Amino acid sequence: MWWLLFVLVFPMFMVTACQTPLPKQDFPELTWTHLSSYVFNVGKVEVVSKFSAPLEEPHIEHLLPFTVQVAAMNWGRDRVRAGGKAGGTVVFIVEDASVVEAPLQQQKEGVEGYFTDEQSERYDMKVKVRIKVRSGDRLSTGSVVAHAARTQTVPEDISLDQRERVWFSMTEALMRELNAVLEVNIPKHLTKFLLRNKN
Repeated sequence: MWWLLFVLVFPMFMVTACQTPLPKQDFPELTWTHLSSYVFNVGKVEVVSKFSAPLEEPHIEHLLPFTVQVAAMNWGRDRVRAGGKAGGTVVFIVEDASVVEAPLQQQKEGVEGYFTDEQSERYDMKVKVRIKVRSGDRLSTGSVVAHAARTQTVPEDISLDQRERVWFSMTEALMRELNAVLEVNIPKHLTKFLLRNKN
């Protein structure tokens, strides 16, 4: 009768194994504390976001393991500082942090089509930030805008684990590009408001 017990127990084991969820990946938080700060001659810094994720297709911001919005706001918190005694404000604003999924047309015709892994989705990722400065005497203002974009396709057989890695890699690359643009634009357009460029 041992074989009967095996027949009964083995399917139960298989069902349990199939229902066991895969461990969720832990992705590092994207921060900028390892880089020097831009210290403005103002008394206050504000970091805000005007972007609101739609939470519906084709937008997928809420599915990312680490959102573009949080990554951009971290840049503002880590690299923008107030060094003035009183008065004046620098505002770091996230205006766009969108991620959109677009299905790609596939052509599964003929033998070659069935044996070829086609690209099934394209991800379009954007970020746009604005820095606005007002001097303490309210007589002088300045601003800069920086934006970056990334696009990547994924194959039809990609797993959720692999998809999340693609999203995170895209976010890293996007923020590196944004950082490079800001490092050019801030000294170029906001020099008169800066006390120093390093901690």
